[in-house]
Amino acid sequence: MLSRGKLVQDWRQRLAAAEAEGAEQHRLRWLYRMRVRLYRYLLSCYPQGDWRADEPSISADETLADVIHGDTTTILDCPLDGKPAKTSGKMLAVLKSVSAAQDHPAESGPLLGGIAADEWVVVVSARDELRMNRCQDLLRQNGIASTWTLQDEITVRLFDLERARQLIRTHRESLKAKAKWPYSSPRPPIFPDWLVQLLFRIVFLSPVYAICVLLIHQYTLSVLQMPLLEGPQVGSLFAICYFVGIELSVLTMVMRAVRRRREKGEMARKMAERD
Repeated sequence: MLSRGKLVQDWRQRLAAAEAEGAEQHRLRWLYRMRVRLYRYLLSCYPQGDWRADEPSISADETLADVIHGDTTTILDCPLDGKPAKTSGKMLAVLKSVSAAQDHPAESGPLLGGIAADEWVVVVSARDELRMNRCQDLLRQNGIASTWTLQDEITVRLFDLERARQLIRTHRESLKAKAKWPYSSPRPPIFPDWLVQLLFRIVFLSPVYAICVLLIHQYTLSVLQMPLLEGPQVGSLFAICYFVGIELSVLTMVMRAVRRRREKGEMARKMAERD
């Protein structure tokens, strides 16, 4: 146990250290001033180490003698004996007893037995700052199956992981993404993609489709030696073909959007099942 005289001596040493450091340190001067005031207050209240004299103590006179002769220690020098640490067997027994006391024990996780050899694992992520399409092409050229997930990650089978890592590490310089100009920021598109595609089909594809159908119809009539369409008949046939082309274009866009959304949903479901 730390004696009272040694505690007073420790306060005096800390007071001297705080005064010396406070004179050198400019930014933390307020902190050392607070320490100086604290230790001065303690020494003013308990200067001789003889407080609480109503309790029997045989160390008061001895500690004062230690202070005079300089035979003192600091708080860090006092013994820190305590209970020994528990063994791993005891701690494991406690954990098992807590687990056995549950009414419904938790089920074992899917990775308790390790990862299966055919599980998909990440080999390239967005943090690598590599060109994902080139990475996937490189893996495909070397006979490694890979997938590009919605989280912008490339995954491979566990049994191909080491070989894929080696390929990516070897060709890393050629796979690096080009650095963007630091002052340029990506701008959002003015018009959505579906609107641009629809306008392209209405303004360009549908008229071309209508003209081609009209030419084929006129050529067929000439081959069959039938009278060709003239005037309002040509306009009517062109308008019909034009609107049919628009309907076909819109139907194609809708079918592609539905298929793309379905593929994303299946990919997300597979990722959720794997997690």
